[in-house]
Amino acid sequence: MSEENIALPLQFGREFELWSYGVSHCLLLLRSKRNIDDPNSTRLDVLFRGVKEMKVPRSLNNISIDLIHKGDPLLDKLGVEREPEFYVFSLTADDYQSGYVVAWSVSFAEDDLDFEYPCAIEDSTFWPHVIKYGQYQ
Repeated sequence: MSEENIALPLQFGREFELWSYGVSHCLLLLRSKRNIDDPNSTRLDVLFRGVKEMKVPRSLNNISIDLIHKGDPLLDKLGVEREPEFYVFSLTADDYQSGYVVAWSVSFAEDDLDFEYPCAIEDSTFWPHVIKYGQYQ
């Protein structure tokens, strides 16, 4: 497994689904589809922690995640306030250009697990399956 600090923007040329949102821990998980017919394909999870606010569609194709800085006119356009302990991440895709997530951090993990397994970022039992990991916080 290789670990890296995320340099934004992040771009993933895959189809993602809004996989889960946990109210109690404010976790938002986006998961890429894995080609089960291809034994070399991988799963990609993108996890936002400390989610305060979001505007995310159910599915996204070829996503890009970037940081919106204080003073950026896009914040006014989206109607979002940037608080000191939170980041505002823009979330765009081929077919969706106005998404965002207000959160403490974003992480990703690429692994060789199937859909039914939990997110490896949150469950260290599955770390041996992680091929690549990165975070921005």
